Amino acid sequence: MKETIYTIPINDAYDIKCGCPICTIEKKLETESLEYVMGAAMMEPDVRLETNRLGFCEKHFDKMLTMKNRLSLALMLQSYLTDLIEEGLPEKSLLMTKKKYENISKKLSEATQNCFVCDRVNEKLGQYIRNVVYLWQSDSQFQAKTREQEYFCPKHLALLLEAAKKGVSKSNYSKFCEDHFNTSRKKLLSLLEDVTKFCNSYNYMFRDVPLGDANVAVERTIDFLNGREEKK
Repeated sequence: MKETIYTIPINDAYDIKCGCPICTIEKKLETESLEYVMGAAMMEPDVRLETNRLGFCEKHFDKMLTMKNRLSLALMLQSYLTDLIEEGLPEKSLLMTKKKYENISKKLSEATQNCFVCDRVNEKLGQYIRNVVYLWQSDSQFQAKTREQEYFCPKHLALLLEAAKKGVSKSNYSKFCEDHFNTSRKKLLSLLEDVTKFCNSYNYMFRDVPLGDANVAVERTIDFLNGREEKK
């Protein structure tokens, strides 16, 4: 299949063959989105309206604090606070109707639950997931590459399986699932083995058995289940 601008990043992530390739794509999208919002986009009226409406989650506020161009962040906060005060905590509240209070409640709720970066990443990741399914359906070489992956994390495996319901033919759906299940099952069995070894280390019968990587089995398993890079 001829590569396009849409498939090149996918093949690049799959060529690494280390960890979950969709995690690699998502991290790249997150970095690009943070750089986008901390760059010239912050001065665009349409973007400012969206950041005022959605705000940012704790995770991405923390990441923006570590980036350069704090002026962009300050300007965004200035606009965001102004909008929040005017729309969420206005003056003369005693003169408002119940409907207006409900709108204010909704505004404040959105300010604490939504995130501009998360929304942008999720939207683009959905497009990539659909392209991954399309590549698997149309390219036998990509199917082979899929089987060579180290694993797919639970979060992204679920997204792939959901997208495959529409993007993969009925005759190929079982094969799609098998290709992805086999790689992820190997990883889960490996984690289970290390967690079991860690648990056994508290049993005097296994006190002389070296732990090795199982010493951080709990941390590695939690990182895997949450789609984070594993601790070594």
